[in-house]
Amino acid sequence: MKKRLLFVIPAFNIGGTVVSTINLINLLEEKGYDISILSLNKYGEMSYLYKDVKQIKLPLWASTIYSNSWREDKSWLIRLTALLIRVLCKINVLRAFLIDCAAKSAIKASDFDAVIACQESAATEFVSYSKAKNKIAWVRCDYSRYMGMINKDETSIYENFKKIVCVSDATAESFVNIFPQLKERTYAIKNPQSDKYIINQSKVDDLDSRFKTDKFTIVSVGRFDPVKRFEQIPTIASFLIENNVDFRWYIIGGGSGSVEQELITNINKEKVAENVICLGIKTNPLFYIKKSELLVTLSSSEACPRVINEAKILSTPVVCTDFSTAKEYIESGKDGIIDTIDNIKYSILDIIKNKNLYNNIKTNISKFEFDNSALMNSIEKLLNDN
Repeated sequence: MKKRLLFVIPAFNIGGTVVSTINLINLLEEKGYDISILSLNKYGEMSYLYKDVKQIKLPLWASTIYSNSWREDKSWLIRLTALLIRVLCKINVLRAFLIDCAAKSAIKASDFDAVIACQESAATEFVSYSKAKNKIAWVRCDYSRYMGMINKDETSIYENFKKIVCVSDATAESFVNIFPQLKERTYAIKNPQSDKYIINQSKVDDLDSRFKTDKFTIVSVGRFDPVKRFEQIPTIASFLIENNVDFRWYIIGGGSGSVEQELITNINKEKVAENVICLGIKTNPLFYIKKSELLVTLSSSEACPRVINEAKILSTPVVCTDFSTAKEYIESGKDGIIDTIDNIKYSILDIIKNKNLYNNIKTNISKFEFDNSALMNSIEKLLNDN
């Protein structure tokens, strides 16, 4: 009999969780697993990726706990009911009761061999209330940084999980430092990725007349969040111009309006509008990564920088900052460059000007093959350990 799995995600929004989860689902389906997906918010630009996956839907009242889509509903009765539920959720005891009812309604313990919360926060909280015997929580962040943002103790949530999967050695270490009592339940397993899917998607032409490759082409990809440090790109671009580099730097992403506004302000301040171009949200950034000559990541923190492996699979050299997991993905000087945020402009200049360095890195990553076998063996062991 096929093992039945339920994956719970917060939403179908653009981001690493949605892409990494569908990659894992596709790989597990190839192995014969029977898989369903439950999204706490039915909307999102990437929902099309899941069109062939069985959907488990929350009752309408339950979806309002985590989703703001009710604000757009034409029915005043639905809006009023949703508002009442959101007010009740401000009281901890009532919030717990409502989530418990929602989880029981959506997830029957006998229906699934394992239930997986695909991301910290909402999905993990929701799954913690389910009665499934094998509950697995995926942690896709530097938990010490995340804990500072949420400012609350989630011990009682994670104690409900049989296993906790962190997406890198560094994130596992961070998590265990916060929850040493959960060390025996915590595993470091990187995100599986499909070379075939990434290569095929990179060939799908995503036409945008603003994207040109007649000059040295740099690309940065990610949600507009302070952690990505996109606002520093214009200053680096100005430095490259001063050093006679003829280039265009494309930024793909969306999200925080304040981050975008700071980026635009800095573009105008540095007078680099002809060199730094914001392309906005793209459902297929792989096309742009493949067509670019360099991927640059300026993040202060990355749990599992999927975009770096995507670039390596597509033979696009990478320059990134020295966030805690960088050395797990890049061997600096061999298949990319790692540098501090203060010095990264010099590394970008060097890899553009030094053709031998660029070509050596390009040659090395052209031999890169992403091996899922060990990762999938580890994941399957956790899924089947009841």
